[in-house]
Amino acid sequence: MANQEELMKISEKVDKQMQEFNQALLSIKKSLKPGDSNPALVSLGLLEMAFNSFRDYVQGEFGSLGKRMANIEVNQDAAEAYSRRNCLLLFGLKEDAKTEEEVEKLVLQVFQSKLQLDIQMGDIDRAHRLGRVKDAGKPRPIIVKFVSYRARRLCFSNKSKLKGEQISIGESLTKKRLAILNKARDTYGVVNCWTSDGKILVKEEVDGVPRRHVFTTMEQLESVQRPSRQRTNEKDTKKPKEKTTTGQAQSSRSSSRIKTK
Repeated sequence: MANQEELMKISEKVDKQMQEFNQALLSIKKSLKPGDSNPALVSLGLLEMAFNSFRDYVQGEFGSLGKRMANIEVNQDAAEAYSRRNCLLLFGLKEDAKTEEEVEKLVLQVFQSKLQLDIQMGDIDRAHRLGRVKDAGKPRPIIVKFVSYRARRLCFSNKSKLKGEQISIGESLTKKRLAILNKARDTYGVVNCWTSDGKILVKEEVDGVPRRHVFTTMEQLESVQRPSRQRTNEKDTKKPKEKTTTGQAQSSRSSSRIKTK
């Protein structure tokens, strides 16, 4: 099944061909002289009307198909997020454990000793590394699938006990929701963004009033970002321009030179 990007390319291609056909019609219309036979003008007019009607129909269908495709992708992402609800990611654990059984014992040790929880081997369905082995760099994350959501929630809600450790725990997000989280962090800062049950949560202050947003699609995030940018621009336009003294200008230039070294 074609995704939205492929559908957009097809729509653009069809639109281009329609524009070329419309240009051809205009060229024929211009080439006709006032003395030409009336049937030719009538036929051309009917052809032009039929083309315009067909163009409007196709454009409407593409728009409707695009909306249906977007809804399908949202539902697919929601289904994938639900399938990950019993999973967690562990970061920072050294690559000492080689087999899947050793990895399971390693994560169990974290849950029991670091988080001080009564998690047993029977609570873990599977645990393994993600990605290929790298010669250098950070250790690969470990994905843990729990037998129950209760055990998973218990471990995730106690992840703050790892503060100051090289180990961290995160949710297993879909590709789309990970992109939302990264974009939200770029806009609002890492400390103001977090996840819960696959949802991206963001906090911000608007005119001194704290607000919290919950996102599951990129469109939701962008709809909140637009008013935020507008408010920022309005504040910038209201700020009076400060006069810069010679000393301040020299200090500013000096700072710029230092930064570029």
